[in-house]
Amino acid sequence: MAILYCLWSSCDLWWVAMSSSSMPVYLSLDELAAMLKRSPTTILNDRVRNPRAVPPAIRPPGTKTLIWEQSAVVAWLAQFTEAQAPEPAQPRRRGRPRKQG
Repeated sequence: MAILYCLWSSCDLWWVAMSSSSMPVYLSLDELAAMLKRSPTTILNDRVRNPRAVPPAIRPPGTKTLIWEQSAVVAWLAQFTEAQAPEPAQPRRRGRPRKQG
């Protein structure tokens, strides 16, 4: 059975999900910032100036707190996976070309 409860900490409402496999896991702004290796302020600023630079957020009714579903964040990150670059060709020789032969 899944339990959803909230904690009041420094005037913010944090939703904490104690979940079984059927209940989604939610991330706070600080947890998302740690996962993306960006500051929380940068994430909030990017939501306004460049919304495509951050995953879509959820705002529970009646709160100002933003939360992110962990599986949605992982799916959002997966769309930016880059293919490995092929091995570079043999490096070019420095200097003026020489006659061959």
